[in-house]
Amino acid sequence: MFGDGAAWIWRLAAEELPGAIQIVDLWHTKEHLWEVGRALGLEEAARKAGACAGCDELDQGRLAAVLQGLDGAGAACAEATQCAEYIRRNRARMQYAAFRAQGLCVGSGVVEAAARRSGPGSNTRAGTGRRPGPTPSWPCAPTCSATATRTLGNAGPALHRARRAALAD
Repeated sequence: MFGDGAAWIWRLAAEELPGAIQIVDLWHTKEHLWEVGRALGLEEAARKAGACAGCDELDQGRLAAVLQGLDGAGAACAEATQCAEYIRRNRARMQYAAFRAQGLCVGSGVVEAAARRSGPGSNTRAGTGRRPGPTPSWPCAPTCSATATRTLGNAGPALHRARRAALAD
């Protein structure tokens, strides 16, 4: 189950998908690190170097190093403190290296792309002048990706059917 770290998503996941693996979308977490660099007012080269270093630490599963850097910047920047709190609150959901070692995807891009390919408007082709339809909501996405189905376990297809039935009523 992917989320952006919002508490309501994890509450819903616990109700709808008990026992599912919960993962904070890696790209969303990296976006927070880039926002800290902007908030610190760093020049572009320094901002890029700092954010890239933090992103590399995330990829390697070294959250302690990321938190150490954020804690050091926290005195000068409220965004750094907020980002550190965000990571601490979701630490168990940010074990990206361990998730990858299990063969799990750590970003929702795979699910979103699969949903776009199999959802409404997926038969449109480049150059036809037609815009693709809307991307299905997250309950539809698990049936579109083997990675997402593995992440959700057997709950993915059942949740999809239940959500579709509820929408049809």
